[in-house]
Amino acid sequence: MSYQSEQYLEWLKQGDFFLLKNSYEKALKHGSKDFKIHRSGFEESPNFRAHISQFALENGLSFVEKSDFFIFHIP
Repeated sequence: MSYQSEQYLEWLKQGDFFLLKNSYEKALKHGSKDFKIHRSGFEESPNFRAHISQFALENGLSFVEKSDFFIFHIP
């Protein structure tokens, strides 16, 4: 599929947010203050950095990119 397809881009966005939400909820469930996601989880999404930033902002999280991981901190 082409990145030009709005439907495909929306599908990728939903996948990014699903990955972020599940990782965040799992960390909360286990009482963790940090969680990380490997870059490959966002492999095909051309806007993954914007999605990560939006998710972090909406949930009051900070994050850093370190090597192949995005490491999130839960305040």
